[in-house]
Amino acid sequence: MTKSNIQLCDRAGEVLSKLRGRARDVVKIGLRSKPTVDLQLGPRPIFDILKQHFSDSVTSFMPLADFYDTKPSSTVVDYWIRLNKAVDTAVEGLRRQGKTLDNPSREVTVMFITHCPDPELLLVFSCRPLEEWTASDVQVWLDEHHRKKRLQQRQSANSVKCLHPAQAVEMVHSHVQTAVSPPAPLPATACKTLSSEGQSLKHVITLLERLLQRESFQHSRPPRPRSDSRAKVRGPCVICGSDDHDTVSHCRKERLCFRCHAARHQAVTCTVAPVSDAPAARADAPTQQGN
Repeated sequence: MTKSNIQLCDRAGEVLSKLRGRARDVVKIGLRSKPTVDLQLGPRPIFDILKQHFSDSVTSFMPLADFYDTKPSSTVVDYWIRLNKAVDTAVEGLRRQGKTLDNPSREVTVMFITHCPDPELLLVFSCRPLEEWTASDVQVWLDEHHRKKRLQQRQSANSVKCLHPAQAVEMVHSHVQTAVSPPAPLPATACKTLSSEGQSLKHVITLLERLLQRESFQHSRPPRPRSDSRAKVRGPCVICGSDDHDTVSHCRKERLCFRCHAARHQAVTCTVAPVSDAPAARADAPTQQGN
């Protein structure tokens, strides 16, 4: 239209005359719903309506929210491109709302460094504060990173091409043999050490078995009967005449004197009956000292 020398006030009408079908209807209805739009200033409102309805980029009422929601999903270069396209869409959406974004490149730089998907570049970006990085700095490091990646791919491809087919087959066989080869034999000194350790272990096990057998034999052996001469009954009792116990047992139970069979004194201090006259004392002479 500039080459055709069409005046600015007539350019909107020229654009409307070229529209057909659904595009013409959408523009007419959009202009009708916005009576404040002045087409005398140019056809930009018409282009905005066409972009909003027929553009590939989806616009919303929160352009900045859509931009900040852009997260990495592939390589760093692709993420850098997606961020720049997203900020362009956000700026366009803000302009339609009568708003502006002060520094779009700054927003892209901050988003990219914050969500950088490559660990190497993320380490580089952490060497300086975030506010010191610019879009041009990020672009320089991206170009260098991309160049290194391509160089590595080219070197790996060349190393594979330079191999002779026989060498390649031999290399594959060597890798397979290394993967499935049996373990290397142990040296003779290691074998001797292992055998001596095994013998020592067997000796210790044998000693433990013997000790366990000895302990089990001692526990399983029945106890010896106790030879207690005092358990023999020498009845009947002289004091009460019972046959189930003797005189000594009666005296011990009732705490009586072995000589006179009286209470409240012991046989060693008894003065009533002599030792020869006390049958209980003669029967249990070794136990008099304990009573």
